Amino acid sequence: MRRDSYSNRIPRKVCFISHGIAGRSGGAERVLVETANAIAARGHRVEILTHEISGRPPFYPLRFGVTLTNLRRPDVVRSKLRLRIDKWRQQKHPKVQSYRFPIDHIVWLSKNGSFWRMLERYINLHRPDVAIAFLPPSIVALGMIRPEYHLRTVASLHNVPERDLCDPARWDPNPLDRRRRMSSLRRHDVITVLQPEFRDWFPADLQEKMLIIPNVVKQVSAERIACNNREKTVLSVGRLAPVKRYGILIEAWAKIAGDFPDWTLKIFGRGPLQGD
Repeated sequence: MRRDSYSNRIPRKVCFISHGIAGRSGGAERVLVETANAIAARGHRVEILTHEISGRPPFYPLRFGVTLTNLRRPDVVRSKLRLRIDKWRQQKHPKVQSYRFPIDHIVWLSKNGSFWRMLERYINLHRPDVAIAFLPPSIVALGMIRPEYHLRTVASLHNVPERDLCDPARWDPNPLDRRRRMSSLRRHDVITVLQPEFRDWFPADLQEKMLIIPNVVKQVSAERIACNNREKTVLSVGRLAPVKRYGILIEAWAKIAGDFPDWTLKIFGRGPLQGD
């Protein structure tokens, strides 16, 4: 058997990276936790790295053996200069209309610099076999590190690419951040997207390293389905925000609802669209 094989017979050290999962009940966080739990169940050593202020536990339970490490240094040990810059960014950042050099770099480093520097130190110290970054902030951070050994990296995208990578209203509105979202993808060995049509959006050189991996879904046994006496309901749960594109769901349901009179569509969530 080849030593570089990722067979389950050879335990590997797998590192998942997310900018934050504390108390977050989003879909990407659930996929991350369930994937980490499943890989750990196969005998691999799994660790999740975050960089967040909150010390709350993750919303979704971690399997015994999955390690969670927060790379963010507590404010009590952060320098006075960094604390002042953070305070300035929090006050000025929402009002900035034009991110001109060097303001764009100062604001970006204040928000993201600690993440990728701490990540680089941790990776080089603990040397995982593979690092998997979930969502753009982590993909950028992992793409910027300089590992001291051959580290295999994966960029895992969980949304419509154009919205995640180009939309000013999504993630960081700083144009520098949007440029780095795209450029960082070229530094990863593998890029995962949810659907085949998402791959077509990217340039040819990036398509060559892409894998189509839909979100994980736990299979329900036929016996449980057969004994289910609940109402026939199509259920959607998520943040009520434009990026979730609930309009598509509502328009689609309006076209077929007449053919399924015994079914009901229910949408649950909170967000800026609540009450619309």
